[in-house]
Amino acid sequence: MYSLGALMAIPFIPTVSQYLGRRRTILLASVIMCAGAGLQAGARNSDMFLASRWVLGFGIPFAIVNASALLGELAYANERPVMTSLFNASWFVGAIVAAGTTYGTFRMESTWSWRLPSLLQLVPSFCQIAFMWWCPESPRWLVSRDRGDEAFAILQKYHSEGEDGDEFVRLEFAQIQSTIAQEKELESKFVWADVLRDPPMRRRFMIAAIMGFFTQWSGNGLLSFYMKKILALVGITEDRTVQQIILGNTCWGFINAVPIALIAPRFPRRRMFLICTIGTAVVYTVWTIASARSAIEGSARASIPVLVFIFVYSP
Repeated sequence: MYSLGALMAIPFIPTVSQYLGRRRTILLASVIMCAGAGLQAGARNSDMFLASRWVLGFGIPFAIVNASALLGELAYANERPVMTSLFNASWFVGAIVAAGTTYGTFRMESTWSWRLPSLLQLVPSFCQIAFMWWCPESPRWLVSRDRGDEAFAILQKYHSEGEDGDEFVRLEFAQIQSTIAQEKELESKFVWADVLRDPPMRRRFMIAAIMGFFTQWSGNGLLSFYMKKILALVGITEDRTVQQIILGNTCWGFINAVPIALIAPRFPRRRMFLICTIGTAVVYTVWTIASARSAIEGSARASIPVLVFIFVYSP
């Protein structure tokens, strides 16, 4: 339901983001996620719980898309790759908190064992609502809404450093204006039917669709949602051990994500993507073989390679 909610939000994201701007869309998403977290924490039955997951899933894409866009549009051009990479790596901060919380609550016999982690989902959204008022709006969005004076003031405040700071800001502002003007001109001429009529457009559209599809099918959902069942297949069923493995794997993911986020912009994108794709295929091949040997032999030794490759998958 969470993924379904996120999928159903996608068609509305461009329109809402362009109309409200980055900051107000993030605030809207935070309110939606607060409602979803509250609904989940107070769920009285499975239907209410599933509905809450849909609401949370519907809100999160608005926040992620606009937060990453705002981060990239406020950062210096030479810092954008690192900043956006660290933005993705910061997912593990919340994941570690979530895994640590469930590790502490799984022994509770009351419904608070799952209500408390659900309620804690309110915290990040509340922080965004509380502190977003001090975050500047995207200069790029302001220029697109004919609010150039505000955009220039933000660039001057945050990018005007050093001897040539003012000149840099003027050049950056002119570049944004030129880019927005070109985009508006192309937008007025663009027709969705051109995606299918023009062979180069068909190829670009197909590549973009395939990239998005296979990126989501890289196996991260398997570990996020079915870790307990995966471990049960190799004989690891004790709840405390399962929670320790989940917490340890999440921490390991963060340890890998930060340095990789810092060095990844130094390498060609396609090369890095192919290395990751081939690495993931190798990991899942060995992982599947080890799981099969464990099921056939019923040996605890076969669970060791499975655990190893669960951790190897992260980097």
